Amino acid sequence: QVREIGDAAYRHRQEVESGDRTIVGVNRFTTEEPPIEGLLRVNEEATRIQIQRLERLRKERDGGKVKAALERLEQVAKTEENTVPVILECVENHCTLGEISQVFRGVFGEQEGILTF
Repeated sequence: QVREIGDAAYRHRQEVESGDRTIVGVNRFTTEEPPIEGLLRVNEEATRIQIQRLERLRKERDGGKVKAALERLEQVAKTEENTVPVILECVENHCTLGEISQVFRGVFGEQEGILTF
């Protein structure tokens, strides 16, 4: 199956390069303007403020409720049950996106790209 995916990707690339497959902005309807660079500039002050807010949240929230909600999310993620209600419970108990994501990584692992040549 991995080889089939690699072969399909190769055929797709060949079609794009030959012009048999149109991709707007890549091989058709392109612009001569240079790409915009440096579009994202993270303000250091905003970063500092956000870190302070996160630290304050972690101090002021109910750690027991956070732990219980994250444990419930882990239990539900291991089943076929809908995780959305439990994610909402986590959010209501002030779990961070990073904490919720970490639970999912623990259950499902991280997606890794597959390279074939």
